[in-house]
Amino acid sequence: MSSASSRNSTASSASERAFGTMVASRRPARVLVAIDGSPDGRRALELAAMLAAQWLEAGGDGGAGAAGAAASAGAVEAGGAPAAAVELCGVYVEDDALRGAAALPFVHEIALHSARTRRLTLGELEPRLERIAGQLRDAVEAAARESSVAWSFAVRRGRMARVGWEMTGEADWVVVGGHSLGPSLFRSGIGAGARRKVEPPPLLVVHDGSPASARLLEHAARLAVRRRARLEVYRAAPRESPDTTPRAEWQRRVVAELAALAELGAAGTVHPTALRTTADLLAAARVFRPQLILLPAASGLVDESMIERLVLEQDCPIALRRENSPEG
Repeated sequence: MSSASSRNSTASSASERAFGTMVASRRPARVLVAIDGSPDGRRALELAAMLAAQWLEAGGDGGAGAAGAAASAGAVEAGGAPAAAVELCGVYVEDDALRGAAALPFVHEIALHSARTRRLTLGELEPRLERIAGQLRDAVEAAARESSVAWSFAVRRGRMARVGWEMTGEADWVVVGGHSLGPSLFRSGIGAGARRKVEPPPLLVVHDGSPASARLLEHAARLAVRRRARLEVYRAAPRESPDTTPRAEWQRRVVAELAALAELGAAGTVHPTALRTTADLLAAARVFRPQLILLPAASGLVDESMIERLVLEQDCPIALRRENSPEG
């Protein structure tokens, strides 16, 4: 097993325990996935591993330094050479509310099979959380080995949305697993018609007209081909500048970008509708029931409250692309 390591987090109340690889000072491109022990978290890990694998195939950091990236201690060897150009970083998010509840004297848990109740204590909870962390660590390692990329693993305490939002400054991609409180429409096939039973759900892409969004669209197209899925592309304004591009011009530009990706085998629809609020994004997600939502982190839509709503109200992961990634 690799020796324990620690990673610096952004300022927060979340504590962190890190395991896995020790990464060299010149970091590889990073795909960071925030997960819990739910099936939604496992699906987020699968999609994050696919993003990492296709980035490695495309040259790691887009030619901006992949050749100079040093190997990490736990890197997977591909063809005899350590693959450190891309790193898959798994982060298990321990719900601090659960720990808080276990510290209260009147909190009990109900057994699923017997319906019997018993006191929930921190002493009983700790080993369970450690067991989940160990299982997820093994899952991250296995996903990285299958994708031939480096890997690391950490545990943070906090809310999924808060941790996901903080991590947008730490990685080139951040994938946050959904954890819907409602019925799993993704798995049941309800919504967007019966075609979801025979066709994979699409990828929903938010495009703000920036060069970073064009690169995000290319990543989404490559992933869509792997997943045999269509792309549903919507417009959103960037965070820092006013949205002055006429709708028709934006649509022509993005249609041209998508057409240029047709040689990859990607296909999709560019919707002229602008997503101006989280409610607009949720409405689009309810129509298409996507398997993944991809957004530029610099979009005006993206903040902690948006991530919170998507995590709670959608059962698909979201992927945030950082503007100043190694690809430029």
